[in-house]
Order: sequence, then structure tokens, then C-alpha cells
Amino acid sequence: MLPAAASTALHRAGHAVTVLERAGELRETGAGIGIMPNGVLALDALGLGGPVRERAAPFAEGGIRDRHGRALLATDRSALRDLVGAPVTVLTRPWLHRLLAAALPAGTVVTGRAVTALREGPTGVEIDGHRTDVAVVADGAGSRLRAALFPAHPGLRRSGESAARSVATGVPADLPLAPGELLDHRTGDRFGCMPMSDGGVYWYATWRDTAPDDPPARHRWLRERRADWHPCAAALIDATAPEAVHVVQTAQLARPLPALAVGRVALLGDAAHAMTPDLGQGACQAFEDAVALGAVLTGAGPAEAPAALARYDALRRPPHERAPAAGRAGEPRAGPPRTGGPDPGRGAPARPGGAVHEGAGRAAGLHAAAGPHPSRSKATFPQRDRVKVALLQRRGGWGQRSPMPT
Repeated sequence: MLPAAASTALHRAGHAVTVLERAGELRETGAGIGIMPNGVLALDALGLGGPVRERAAPFAEGGIRDRHGRALLATDRSALRDLVGAPVTVLTRPWLHRLLAAALPAGTVVTGRAVTALREGPTGVEIDGHRTDVAVVADGAGSRLRAALFPAHPGLRRSGESAARSVATGVPADLPLAPGELLDHRTGDRFGCMPMSDGGVYWYATWRDTAPDDPPARHRWLRERRADWHPCAAALIDATAPEAVHVVQTAQLARPLPALAVGRVALLGDAAHAMTPDLGQGACQAFEDAVALGAVLTGAGPAEAPAALARYDALRRPPHERAPAAGRAGEPRAGPPRTGGPDPGRGAPARPGGAVHEGAGRAAGLHAAAGPHPSRSKATFPQRDRVKVALLQRRGGWGQRSPMPT
């Protein structure tokens, strides 16, 4: 899904794009996805922000609450929207996938093409006997190509936490919701929910203990574990079929990569900077990557591609290097465990009187370090022959029910 954003950006920049997809067919499973304001602004730059903005649900408050619903850190989403110029939006993953796919010319995606190695030469990149000017690695958090490019990098590190996500439909109109995130200080468990424009409610739950593997048994375990929480937690779990709940073990890169581009090869999205989903920034950062990649390659020809990708690295790597180290999985930090879903209030103006969660700090670090929006970082190359770009992707992510690779 997310590599389609980069394909759109490169196509809009006038280049010839081919997406090599490992799976035999395109599909997008999974639950909901929260798009924070910076992600909506990036989609605006790709010409796709309008439909996303139309699906923003009108709820004003978010933040962090105790498990009973009492506010620990209240945030004002309306103030955030007015400040940034974009709303927080919650979408279903299949809908977002269709929006992105519809922006691509027919024939862009070639399925059943697993790429395990790249060979870069002085004038291009060879992929399975075919030559391209630029290769974009977007094969997910467990990227094998990233490991080949940076063999000394330790790769992913598990957070020690499991996370469930789903969308509850048919929710009673009179059900009191507690938008944002509920926190149990006894166990570190969390439960978050966000209403959607179509009447559904996206929800997530996290835990560190061992849960049953069988979906119905795990469903009962989740509900019983939250029986004394705010009423919306049990009600939303009850409104969701066990088989519609997607569960993963969360992970992120153990440390930032030394570069997001090497010669004619660039990395994008989770392959470049996999992060735990508590930041609500996985998709948003991939969208910003896409906009930056399209911007630096605008006007560039095949000969200028390495210089353009060096500019992409200079734009996109610093925000992830400067993000607070306390937010990295596996490192000591104070407070409760990180979460399994984006808090819709993180990054929003906060009212005094609550505790600030460390995940909010790292998300703020990503925003503060980013500098100008990538769509404003145009290259200065004269217009040349268009660049042939191969974008390498692997379907997966939250649509998978298996643990993420280590």
C-alpha cells in the first residue's frame, strides 16, 4: 500500500515507474490506520489529500486517560487541526490502498516478482537481469534488501509487546466512547479507540503477558482483562468478530540506518525507519518519504540520480537520527510500556495537569527535526530524460497475523 505513494510521487515527477511486488496478487488486509496531520499534508502534496480530509470524523478530544476514562493528558484535536492545517483522520486500510492504487497508471505493478539482490553499476542498477536507473527499496520492516545493503546493521528489535487492531462496526449510537488511549498503570496494558466517519470505531489493545493463540480464546482473554475498564473497551471488543482482530508482535529498528540512499538505491518507509506503531507515524513518514523522493528527482535525468538520492538522504535521515533515544525499543526508559496504536492526541496542544508519555516526545522529535515540508525541497536539475525507477515492495505489515521477523 505505502509504496504506491512513492510510485505516485515519481509518476507525477514525470518518471517511468515499475513496482515489483513479491506476492502473486495485490491485496490489502488489516484494520484501520490513523493518518496524523503531517501525513495528510504529504497526501495533499501527492494530490490525494482531498478524499482523506473528507473522511475525518468530527471528534475534538483525545489524549491519555486512566483505565476508567479519567484524563491524564487531555488534548484538543480542533486546535491541532487549526494550528497545522490538517486533521487527524482514521481510515480503513483497504480504502486507503484503493485510493493510492487508483492514482497509478495501468500496468505499473508487476506481481510475482521476488527480488533478493541488487547489483549497482556506474550507470544503473541491475535487478534479475534487467537494468533500471534507480531502485527504491520498500519491502517492509523486515527488509531483506536492507540487510544486504547494510550487513553490519542489527536490524529489528522486538519491543516485547503484542498489539491487536480492528474496526468495530454496528456500534450502538449511544455507546459512550473515550477517544484516545486508556492506560492501566498496574500492567501497562493499553486500549485506544477512534471513531470513523462511516460510523465504525477503530480500536487497538496492547499487552506484554502471554495471550492465547486461538483467536476466540484470545478474544475472551482480551475482554476479561478489560472488564473493569471504561465501558467502551469491552463493548468494542464484543462488537468485533475474533477473526477480524489482527495481532502482531511489535518491533522497530534497533538503531537508525547510516544512510537512506546508497548510490542509485534509496530506502523508503518501514524498510528505511521501521518504528513501533505507538507513534502513529509509520504511514505518515512513508508518505513524507514519497513526497521528498518525488521532489528531489523532479527535473533529474539518469546521470543526476545519485546526486538526487543523496539530497533525499540529507532530507529524510536527520529526523530519525535526532528522535529521542528513549523511544527506541529495548532501551531503558521510565514509565509504562509503549503502545500498539496511535494516540490521536499526540502532538496536539495539551492542557496542563497530566503526565506526558515518552512516545509523544519521540513523535514530536520527528516533527521538530524534519524542517521544511519535503514537498518544498525541489531539486535544481535541468529537465533531462526521464528516470526509470524500479520500486521493490512486499505486501504485509498489519495485514499479517504472524510475528514480525527479528
